[in-house]
Parts: sequence; structure tokens; C-alpha cells
Amino acid sequence: MTVRMDDGASKGDAILVAVWVKADKLPKGRNTGSVQVRLQQAEAPYAGLAGGTITPGEDWELWYVSGVSTGDYSADEINLAFNLAAEKQTIDIAQFYVMNLGQGVDPASLPSGLAE
Repeated sequence: MTVRMDDGASKGDAILVAVWVKADKLPKGRNTGSVQVRLQQAEAPYAGLAGGTITPGEDWELWYVSGVSTGDYSADEINLAFNLAAEKQTIDIAQFYVMNLGQGVDPASLPSGLAE
């Protein structure tokens, strides 16, 4: 699944993605699902601006992934992609937010993984 963006990003912008997600049907023998979340170029070479793999459980949880834009991209050149094909699973995705925090933000200061 991919989602188009309303705004672009400039080289060096810190990007934070927050997504509410749960695993409705878990992969066989696992207690979590697997979802790759990625803000990326909409066309080849699909360079990533922010992303990571999240492992949702059976309850609604807020997850974060982040990154720093390596180039200048207009809104129509990027999209948010959710790759669910790593496992046989059913994943529910609710609200998600893509936040361009701009220049000068230390990526290490951004939340990552499951929200506490």
C-alpha cells in the first residue's frame, strides 16, 4: 500500500513517521507481525527518506520510524509505503502521520520503535 504526500522534503530534513497499527491475524508460530514502513521516492530508484520495520502485536500500538532526507523531493516525488508481504498475516493500519521536522534536528533524538 502506498500513500501520496501533501508536502515535499529538502536535503537534510529530519522526517518522523508515526503509525497506529495492530496485527489482526498473526503469522503462524509468531506473536508479532512484520511491517516495513518507508517514506521513499515514488519511482525508481526508490531512495528512502525514512523507514524501518515494525513488529505489531494484537493490540493497537503507536510505532515510530525516522530518517533524514538525502535529497530534495517535491510532494509528487515521494510516497509512504507499507510492505506487508514479509509474512502471511493480516495487519490493520489506522492513523499515521508524516512529520517533516526540518533542518538541524539530531536524528538520534527522535523516537524510534514502539511508543512508550
